[in-house]
Amino acid sequence: MRFTLPSSACAAISLLAVVPCLRAVTNNPSGFTQAPIIRSWGTEAGLPQNTVTAMVQTRDGYLWLGTHDGLARFDGVRFKVFGLEQGLPSVDILCLFEDHQGVLWIGTDGAGLCCMRQGRIETIADPSLQPSSHTIACLQEDSSGRLWVGSAGGLRFCQGGELKEDSAFAILRQDSIRSVLRSRDGTTMWIATGKTGLLTFRDGRLEPRSGPPGNERIRAHVLFEDRQRRLWVSVGNGMVLCRQLDSWRVFNETNGLPFAYVTSLAEDADGNVWAGSLDDGLYRFNGSSFEVLRRSDGLSADDIRSLYCDREGDLWVGTRTGGLDRLTRRRLEVVGYAQGLTNDFTRSVAETADGDLWVGTIGGSLFRGGLSGFKPFRPEPVGLLVYYYASVDPVLSTPDGGLWWGAVGSLLLWKDNHLAGCFTNEAWLQNVTLTALQNDGHGGIWIGTTGGQLVHSQNGHFTEFPQQLARATITSLAVEPDGSLWVGSVAGGIKRIREGSDSVLTITNGLSSQSIRTLYLDGQDLLWIGTEGGGLNCWRDGQVASFTAGQGLTARTVSQILEDDHGFLWLGCNSGIFKVSKTDLVDCAAGKLSFVHARSFGLNDGMPASECSGGFCPAGLKTKSGLICISTVKGLVFLDPNEPRDEKPPPKVLLEEVLVNGRPDALAYRQDAQPRLVMAPGNRDMELHYTAIDFSAPEKIGFRYKLEGIDHSWTEAAARRTVYYQNLPPGDFTFHVQACNASGVWNQQDTSLAVAVRPFFWETGLFRATAGLVLLALISGVSGWVLRRRYKHRLARLRTLNAIERERLRISKDMHDHIGGVLTQVSQLSDMGLVETQDKALVKSRFERIGDRARAAVQGLDEIVWATNPKNDNLANFVEYVSQFSDEFFEYTPMRCWQDVPSTFPSMPLRADVRHNVFLAVREAFNNALKHSHGTEVWLRMNLEGGQVTLEIEDNGCGFTPGATTASGNGLENMRARLAEEGGQTVVTSAPGKGTRVRFIFPVTAGTMGQAV
Repeated sequence: MRFTLPSSACAAISLLAVVPCLRAVTNNPSGFTQAPIIRSWGTEAGLPQNTVTAMVQTRDGYLWLGTHDGLARFDGVRFKVFGLEQGLPSVDILCLFEDHQGVLWIGTDGAGLCCMRQGRIETIADPSLQPSSHTIACLQEDSSGRLWVGSAGGLRFCQGGELKEDSAFAILRQDSIRSVLRSRDGTTMWIATGKTGLLTFRDGRLEPRSGPPGNERIRAHVLFEDRQRRLWVSVGNGMVLCRQLDSWRVFNETNGLPFAYVTSLAEDADGNVWAGSLDDGLYRFNGSSFEVLRRSDGLSADDIRSLYCDREGDLWVGTRTGGLDRLTRRRLEVVGYAQGLTNDFTRSVAETADGDLWVGTIGGSLFRGGLSGFKPFRPEPVGLLVYYYASVDPVLSTPDGGLWWGAVGSLLLWKDNHLAGCFTNEAWLQNVTLTALQNDGHGGIWIGTTGGQLVHSQNGHFTEFPQQLARATITSLAVEPDGSLWVGSVAGGIKRIREGSDSVLTITNGLSSQSIRTLYLDGQDLLWIGTEGGGLNCWRDGQVASFTAGQGLTARTVSQILEDDHGFLWLGCNSGIFKVSKTDLVDCAAGKLSFVHARSFGLNDGMPASECSGGFCPAGLKTKSGLICISTVKGLVFLDPNEPRDEKPPPKVLLEEVLVNGRPDALAYRQDAQPRLVMAPGNRDMELHYTAIDFSAPEKIGFRYKLEGIDHSWTEAAARRTVYYQNLPPGDFTFHVQACNASGVWNQQDTSLAVAVRPFFWETGLFRATAGLVLLALISGVSGWVLRRRYKHRLARLRTLNAIERERLRISKDMHDHIGGVLTQVSQLSDMGLVETQDKALVKSRFERIGDRARAAVQGLDEIVWATNPKNDNLANFVEYVSQFSDEFFEYTPMRCWQDVPSTFPSMPLRADVRHNVFLAVREAFNNALKHSHGTEVWLRMNLEGGQVTLEIEDNGCGFTPGATTASGNGLENMRARLAEEGGQTVVTSAPGKGTRVRFIFPVTAGTMGQAV
C-alpha cells in the first residue's frame, strides 16, 4: 500500500482544526415525522374565486367547493365551475352537504337553499319573508333522513321540496343558528345558536347544554366530533372547548392556540384534530397542545375558512385569500440540509456492515450518518485531508469492511477505523477524476475514470487495462457471477470483458442512446441499462430492448437503477423516481405487452428536487433493511417498498360529459348503471370527457379506452381525459374506459357507454336492399333500352339503306322512263329529219319537236337533281320549287296560273322521298288540268296547319263526274298511290261544267323528318 499526501493537503492540516464525526443508526421510515406536503390551487388553476367557504366530498369521489363566486367541482386535476347560468340562485356559497340519497345541498348568502340532483340545480321554495332566513349558515341530516337547515333567522327543515318549521323548536325561531352536528352514533343532534347557547335534541326533547366554569352558556361558532367521540367547540378568540365523557377541557393560548377566532375544525386520517384560525394559520392538536402551520411553512395563506378530510386521509384547507390547499403525508423520507447534509448535492451512497450510510457530495466531501441525521466525515488526525478532496463521486463498501471513495486525482480507503490508503501519485490518476468503483467478486475492485481508463486493484496493486475502453468518462460498471465485466461510458455504448481475457465486445446496435448513465445486472442475468436521452434499455440473450415513452416509460434519462424484494425496478431519473414491474418490462420486450405503467414520484410526493444524480458508479443504494435510497441534487430520498400505499385499489372512471357534433348531450351529467347515447342521423362526431378520482396522485392516473365495434384493441391514453371519434358509421357500439392508479394497477370493472348512431333512411338495410333491387331493375331496364336502341339504330340503318336502294331504283327508273324516253324520241326524230330532206316544213317540225323533247329532258333531269339534293330537304324549299315550277309549266300555255301561297314557310325538315312523290303528284295534276280541263285559269294554293300541309290545284275547266268517268290513263290512281305512300291523301272534287279541284294533304311530322336520302 502506498500512502502519500500532497504538500497542499499537509499545509491545510497544519492550519485547520479537526471536527469529530457522528454515528447514527438507520431508522425504519414507517415513523416519518417530517412536515406534510402542501399543494395549492387558486384562480390561476381554475378555481372561480380564492375564498373557499365550504367543502364536501360526494360519494362519486368529487370534491365540491363553495366560494364567493360560484360552486366548483374538483377531480384533482380540473375544476368544473357552476354559476348563475347553470341554475344557482346566487354565486355566494356558505355551506355544502350531501344527504343519504346523494343529493348535494347548497346554502347561499341571501338567496336561500338549492340542491343539485342528477346534474341539475333546483331551488327550494322558501315561504319565509324574513331576509335573515335566506342566509343559510349550516346544513345537517338527522337519522330519519330529515334535512336540518340553520340560518340567521332560525332553524327549519326541508320536506317535500320546501322549507318548513317544527313547533318543537319554537324557542329558536328568532335565534341565529351557527352550526348543527349529528353525533356519530346518530342519536343526538347538537345545535349551536347565537342567543340560546348550545343545545341537544334527543328522543324528541330539546335541551340546553352548559359548559365549563366561565363558559356555562356556550355561544359556539363551530361544532365537530372526532372518532374518539370527543366534541370540539369553537367559542371565540383563542379558545376551543373539548367535551369527553360529560367533562369539558379548555384550550387557549396557554395550549398553543392563537388569540384568534377558530373558523373550522377537522380530523385527519391519523386522528389528529386540526383547527383553522381566522388569520393566524392552521393548528394541529398533538394530544396535549397545538402546533402551528403557517404560510411560512408552505400554506398559501394564514386566513383559514374551511377544513375537510377526504376519504384518502388528505386534509383540505380552504383559505380567504390563498384558494385551496391540500396537506398530504409524505410518501418518502428526505434527508438534506436540515438533517446535516450541509452540502446536499449528493452523489454515490454506500452502506457499511455497521449500518452506517456514507454519502459523497459535491463540495462537502464525505458524510456519514443515517435517517436521523448526517455529519461531515472528518476523522482525527486526517479530517482535513479528507475534506481537502471536497468533491466525491463514487463511494464503495467492500465485503472486508473497507470503504473506498474517489475524487479528483485521488482514491481513498477507510478501513478498520482509520485511513488505510490515499492514492494520488499513480500515473493513471493524473489529470482525471474517479467516477466508477465496483467490487470484482474476488476481493478486488474495478476503477473507472473520466479519461476512459479501466484499472483493477487487488491487494494494493493497480493494473491498468491494456486498451483504452472509452473515449470519454466511464460512468458505470457491472460484474457478472463468472467475473466478466460490463463497462458503460458517456459516448461509447457498453462493452463486455471476459475474465482473464483482453478481448472486448462492444455493443452499440440496438441501444437507444450511446451515452450510458448506469448499469444494473439482476439475478436473472438481465443487464438493465440506463441511458442519457434514450430511456431504459435491457440486454437479454444477445438482444437489446428499449423502453421509452412509446412503451409507457416517460423518463428520457435514467441515472440510477435499483431492485427491491418484490420484483420492481426503481429508476432515478431527471424527472423524478419511477417504480416499474420488472415482469411487465420483460413481457413488453417479448411482445406480450405493448405498454407498461410506472409509478412515479416527484415534487408532489415530497421530493426536494425532481433531478436525480448520475454519471457515477455505484448509483443509488438498497439498504440492508430493504429501503430504496436515491441521491438527488438536493439530498437523499428514501422510499419503503413495503409501504401499504401501493395496495390502494385503482379508481373507477366517471363519465363527465358527452359532446355530439360539438354540442353537450343530456347524458353528460347522468351516472346511470348502463347509460346510453343515441345520435340522430347526421350526427357522427362524438367527444367524451371522463375522469377518475384519486387525490393522492391525480396526475399519475392512467387511462385506456376502446370503442367496441370500431377499435380492435385498447388505446393507451396515459393521463389524457378526453377522446374524440369522428365520422362514426351507423350502428351500435359500446365505449369502454378503464383507469389505473399510480402503481399501474388497472380497474378491471370498466365504465361503459352504449352508443347508437342512427342512420339516414338511405343508410338502412331496407333502403339498401330496395335500392339494390331498383338498381338491378334499372340496370336491366337500361340494358334492355340499350339493346332496343341498338336494334332501332340497326333497323333505322337498314331502313336507310333500303330507302337509299329504293331511291337509286327510282332515280334509275326516272332516268330510264323519262330521260331515256325523251332521248329515244330525239333520236327517232333526228333520223326522220334526215330521211325527209325534201320537205323542209316537215323537217322543221321534226327539229322543233327535237328541241321540245330536249328541253323536257333537261327539265326532267333538273327535277331529278332537285329531288336528290339534301339541301332541299325542307318545306320552305319545296314550296318555293313548286311555285316556280307552276309558273314555268303554264308560261307558254293558254291557261293562266294563279298562286295563293304564303310568302314564308317554316324551314321544317322534309324527306327527299316525300318531296319527290308529292312533286310528281303535283306535276300530274298540272298535266291533267292543261290537257283535259279545257279551262283558261288554274289556281295553286298551299298552307300549313296542325302539322299538315294542304296543297290544292283548281281549274275552271269542263270538270267531270269522278265516279262515272273511265279514264284511259292511271293519273288519278298514281297520285293517290304516291300520297298514300308518304302517309297523306288525295281528295278530288269535280262536277261537269264546274271545273276540277285536286287537294293533296300530307303530314310534316316526325315521320317526315328523318334522314334525307
